[in-house]
Amino acid sequence: MGPSAKIPRGLSSAVGSQGLIVRIVRGTVAADLVPAFHDLARSTVPELRLREGVVSANVARQIAPDGGEEVVFATVWRGMPDLYAWIGCSNLLDTPAPISTFEEYLAGCDLQYYEVIDTDAVAVDAAWLGRKR
Repeated sequence: MGPSAKIPRGLSSAVGSQGLIVRIVRGTVAADLVPAFHDLARSTVPELRLREGVVSANVARQIAPDGGEEVVFATVWRGMPDLYAWIGCSNLLDTPAPISTFEEYLAGCDLQYYEVIDTDAVAVDAAWLGRKR
């Protein structure tokens, strides 16, 4: 990663670490787009969970009174190298997820990154190895 990498504020210490990274995308899906968004999420998130370095991937929703939904797409990564490999570059702030059209459904999209501070590395490694068998 070169000096031009765009690293989210607060994660600079995580770049060289093996700490878990949480990527959260939050936005609103219009009522008329909800069925198509659900289809896309159900078809792509299970495949994402199999990707090298992914600890977990989930999409959650809160139904709005107008029939739309506020959704959260949360992924947990074993480290920054795995996240950079998925994004395809080191610009984490301006690059949408490489899931075809996923974030295009979201209005008012908000992207955040967090470093996990309460990780039991042994438990994470055991869970990861158990999944790969």
